Amino acid sequence: MRNYKAFLWLLIALGIVLRFVDISVPDLSTDEAQFIMNASPAHPPIGKALFQVAQIIGGHNIVSVRVLAAIIGTITIGLIFLVVREIKNTETAMIAAAIASIFPSHILFSRLAYLSIILCFGWWFLLLAFIHARKNPSTLRLTALYVAGLVATLIKTQGVLFPILLIIGRIAEKGKSSVRDPILWVLAISMIPMGIYALTQPAVAAAFLSYGGTSYGFSNIIERLFQLGSAWWHWNHVIIVVGIISLPFLIKVPWHISAMLLAGVLTSYLLGPGHSYYTTHLIVFAVPISIMIKKMGTWKVPMICGVLGVITLLTTGPSKFIPFPYSEFSKEGFWNEHSAKINEFFLGEDSITVLGSAGHHIRWYISPRVLVGKQFKPPYPTEYILLLNDSKVDDIDGIVEYSEKNITVMRQTNFSYQDHY
Repeated sequence: MRNYKAFLWLLIALGIVLRFVDISVPDLSTDEAQFIMNASPAHPPIGKALFQVAQIIGGHNIVSVRVLAAIIGTITIGLIFLVVREIKNTETAMIAAAIASIFPSHILFSRLAYLSIILCFGWWFLLLAFIHARKNPSTLRLTALYVAGLVATLIKTQGVLFPILLIIGRIAEKGKSSVRDPILWVLAISMIPMGIYALTQPAVAAAFLSYGGTSYGFSNIIERLFQLGSAWWHWNHVIIVVGIISLPFLIKVPWHISAMLLAGVLTSYLLGPGHSYYTTHLIVFAVPISIMIKKMGTWKVPMICGVLGVITLLTTGPSKFIPFPYSEFSKEGFWNEHSAKINEFFLGEDSITVLGSAGHHIRWYISPRVLVGKQFKPPYPTEYILLLNDSKVDDIDGIVEYSEKNITVMRQTNFSYQDHY
């Protein structure tokens, strides 16, 4: 262990640093803005509340909310170390932490303000609490399990999947005695608040029934599998191949590690392979990978970890200095670059009209209240109009104040505040 412990610490430090690289570069996506602005009741409150706290502390800026994700992503590495130390030993735990720290998708989505990175933390927190309670179901440990179950289920709606798998596995493990098992009861009770939330929020059911259910794994099975594989490869490249090779080593760990992997895969498959942020859960591959590498012999540990680290660095390092940057981080986002100038035209305006397909990110970047004009007829109800494409420029009696790419700001010449306010 002495021969490569320092090297593993170096890899862990590299992974932590990479989680804070380029966090201000991509535009805020509409999904990120939805979470940050608490715009959808389809998701429970804990994850969204954390983003609100980040904005209270750091202000209304993209760095503050994404730094929160990076910090939580970093803490997750520590949780993985603690989990593997409990089920194996300190040496394997160090290797697992090193692999987890350089896991590409977890690095990249630790830079973005998605709820998935927080849910990943919640699941590992729950897994650690479950392992401790399973060894010694004391009052303190059962309380920690309850808190962990509460946190994991109230971060994101699909957070219930992993606790459900733990309950199923625990019933299979305990058999007839499961009726009297305190761990089972604590897990079940911790899910009650999420059940109440789902029953009292119509948006939860509406989200699952949207598009006739086709976006939630009920059709196009083969196509969804190909999409899932493509997303895995796009974000993880070589390390996912190593992870798949390491799958036989899952038999050397308790069943709840396999349950974590199953929960991650099912979440990705059922809730949209195109939602690549679900690849954060594949960080669980760090466990079988670490066991596999440990079995290969002492001198091979730093060699294999080093190769994986170099590959990760070449793809997730600072985009201006690496040969293979991800497209999301290779150039400044349009709204990050232009929103300040666009907002200059809106000084003193309470509201503006937006024509075109407006996502939640528009509301994040634009200072006045946004009126989405899908059903509006000219003249529009505000003096300023933001066009997300130029198809209607000729239909508006107004002056083009600003134009950049597919964004146009216009001021109506026939607008009267008296008519509309």
